[in-house]
Amino acid sequence: GGFHSRAYYAFDPATGRNRWAQGLGDNGPSTAACAAGAVIFNTESCTIFALNQKDGSHRWSYWLGDPQMSSPAAHDGLVYTSYPSLAYTQAKGEGGNPTHVTVALDAKSGKIVWQRWLDSEILSAPVIAGDSLYATSLAGIVYRMHRKSGALLAARRVRATSAPVVWKDSLLLSKRSDAAGSKAISEAFTQLRLDDGSAVFTTRPRSAPY
Repeated sequence: GGFHSRAYYAFDPATGRNRWAQGLGDNGPSTAACAAGAVIFNTESCTIFALNQKDGSHRWSYWLGDPQMSSPAAHDGLVYTSYPSLAYTQAKGEGGNPTHVTVALDAKSGKIVWQRWLDSEILSAPVIAGDSLYATSLAGIVYRMHRKSGALLAARRVRATSAPVVWKDSLLLSKRSDAAGSKAISEAFTQLRLDDGSAVFTTRPRSAPY
């Protein structure tokens, strides 16, 4: 229903007719991930919802934190999302002062399977490839976690500005390419090796004043 809306809709793909609509307690629903017969999405303020795919009836929901600016991802019965935590000052995690949590939930019940601290918000949505879960943080770090256990496999500070695309044995993403502290901001596109994070190629920088 849009950023200011508290409604979610399902439409028939062949006819465009509305199949169901569901009112929510929070506004700003994200794009959905579908798993185990459920439509699962975040709201900006500040809940993850799981609705029945067939009729929109409520399955489960959790208030996670404000704001939630990313979308969930789902695969093989698990749902992955990120949220801010008020308890970050007490956390002892990687990369300094963590402020956000990546969580894996059972798609049917909403039960927490694992949680891991991150340095900041996830861009777009987590990316699933094989047994790994990838996420780019707002701080430009690309994380690789084991999809089923949450074990941290790698965390690379590459100044990334997009969620990664996994292609064969590489990651493809955009990144900041200007010098630290420079007023002339620029971006480039790069291909990184999965095993060690080294660059296969990086395009010429382009001005990115936005």
